[in-house]
Amino acid sequence: PLALAERLRARLQPPAAPRDEARLAWPSGDIGFSLFVAQWPDLTIEVPAAQLYTRYAVLGADGVLRAERHGKGAFCYGPYLNLPAGRYRVRIFGEAAAGAEYTARVACSVEDRKSVPVCEKRYVRDGRSSGAIAELVFASDIELRNFEVVVTATSRSAAIAVAALAITGAGLRPDPES
Repeated sequence: PLALAERLRARLQPPAAPRDEARLAWPSGDIGFSLFVAQWPDLTIEVPAAQLYTRYAVLGADGVLRAERHGKGAFCYGPYLNLPAGRYRVRIFGEAAAGAEYTARVACSVEDRKSVPVCEKRYVRDGRSSGAIAELVFASDIELRNFEVVVTATSRSAAIAVAALAITGAGLRPDPES
């Protein structure tokens, strides 16, 4: 019985730890987006309000875009990213006063470089709202070039504030041409 136990122990030994420290290190260097998407098909990009453009809102010391009265044009827009095909959810974080009316739109450039809407939703607030004040969910079979989120106030005198955008992608896939 001891001889059998000794033979089994020799066969059932766990593999020896690798001695080459470099094999245990994280890979480094540049990788293409296709390889990145293959490894990380779900991701969230958070864009602070300071990275967005505005026609009339004021960026406060706290990094939040605010306006109590609204002019013509977009309250804020951007960030102009190139995103792969896939399913997306865009959430806009901030505050909207009672009576605020606004639209949130997602758009991207197409072949002739014009911006075309992908998804749009209108919001009318009965009471004050804070946190996620808008959410857009959509899917695209093509790469989204110059991806932008546009918030436009349609009520002229209800306060709106935008702190950040969160762009969440799921099941992302590389563009076949990249």
